[in-house]
Amino acid sequence: MQWVPVPAVARKLRSVLQEKQHAAYQAMQKLGIDRLDGRGDVGIITAGVAYAYVKEVLEEFGASDQVQVLKLTSIHPVPRKQIETILGSTKKCSLLRSLSHILRLKCVQSLIGWESWSRFLARKRA
Repeated sequence: MQWVPVPAVARKLRSVLQEKQHAAYQAMQKLGIDRLDGRGDVGIITAGVAYAYVKEVLEEFGASDQVQVLKLTSIHPVPRKQIETILGSTKKCSLLRSLSHILRLKCVQSLIGWESWSRFLARKRA
């Protein structure tokens, strides 16, 4: 609790935090370590050890080229461009990860747009 700012200070630091998150997002985009493999109408978004399992199963069944697999190396900040790419180029997309509820939320946000998501949440809470 030593480094938790009080609300008055937190409001001032919010813009600093957002700038740092944007810089982190730009750095992750520049590195280009998130990969999109394969082709086809079916997509799988995965991260962590689940990626190895997905690739192993696809190779075992000979479907490596028929399924698009997006490997995410970091989910915060979420790589929106890659998620939007796979969601836009596939008819069906599945999500495999141990903390899938967090990543699912990020994918839905990418799909319907960040502003629409904020309005959706405001309506759900009201």
